Amino acid sequence: FTIMSKAQHPIIIITELVKYFSTFTFEIGMKVNKTTYNHGNNKDFGCKVYFYGIDSTGKEVSVEAKSKIIAKTNNIMLALSGIRWILPIFLILCYIPYIDKEFMEKVTKTLYYLLIVQVIFQILQILFMPPIYGTNILGLSARNPGFLVYPSTAGLFANTCFIFCYIFKKNKLYIPLVVLSLLICMSSTGMFIFLIICFFLKIFHSKHFKLLLVSLPLIAIVIFANLDTLTGREAGSSDISSGTRIEILKESLNDINIISDKFGTATNTAVGLNIKDSFIADSSYTSVLVNLGGIGIFFLLTLLGFIAIYSLKRRRKNILLFLILWALGGVSIIITENFPMNLLFAISVSYYLKKEYILYNTNNKRKKENYAKTITN
Repeated sequence: FTIMSKAQHPIIIITELVKYFSTFTFEIGMKVNKTTYNHGNNKDFGCKVYFYGIDSTGKEVSVEAKSKIIAKTNNIMLALSGIRWILPIFLILCYIPYIDKEFMEKVTKTLYYLLIVQVIFQILQILFMPPIYGTNILGLSARNPGFLVYPSTAGLFANTCFIFCYIFKKNKLYIPLVVLSLLICMSSTGMFIFLIICFFLKIFHSKHFKLLLVSLPLIAIVIFANLDTLTGREAGSSDISSGTRIEILKESLNDINIISDKFGTATNTAVGLNIKDSFIADSSYTSVLVNLGGIGIFFLLTLLGFIAIYSLKRRRKNILLFLILWALGGVSIIITENFPMNLLFAISVSYYLKKEYILYNTNNKRKKENYAKTITN
């Protein structure tokens, strides 16, 4: 991000602060370990109990003492994991005062160059990388994520670049790069989102837009049924992937509370720290359901529905594009924990929140002025 703006820019400062918080979550937890169960003047006692089960004299402590330390530490680490998970939502509000079209154009320019680097990395991987995810029909390494960790994140990144470039970049050189990146990473979610976006752009300016929009679910079913062919993956791969996520969601629904008492358990951070009861949600929706409860998922779905209706009614094409991206992308990854998607999500939402707020105030001001003129006349 320092490439696309001055280091002193408020957005850069806010982003850096969040990055440092995320990086040192584990270190904070270790400090908590040291103070959770202090023993005399030995400040490291808690840490020793947690890791080795010995006290300051070198003797083994009771199982009960160790259990207390681990339980208290897990609770605090779960809370920190949950805070890290939800941080990008607060970033949206932090970015609003500083974000503008010029900044979005700088982000787009950076994403365009990163997309070029991403494709170069993917080509090198397909030629030289061991087949970690198996091989494609040519016998070469399959599902290459480039400089990202997972193919699903690479697919979402390619689509994000596509939308940013479509809105803020004049030339269309990015299109073949996006398609090539999607074909190499072989992400079912990425290809699905890309085809839905292309269909949406095709029908948006049509006279029969509303009629064609009704057919979108049918088009989505047809695309989903042929995803393995479109991505070049082994037959049944997409069904297995989606089936696993559905099973996780079903299990989460069986244990749902209106207000969650499991905040932080459905996060990648908690899983990475091996915290008890944490699990891989593998979906933003499952993550919201478990971490925030029934009220959280109800609010999320209501908000998505409101944005969709608002944007369709006012013909806000660009907002609808981002809505498709984040709503469908959230099915296969936890957006708020996947870098750089979490920051790009916060930036895009901040920009359009600010833009619509300004438009709303401007329109209201004009209405008041026109009303005042009417009364005067």
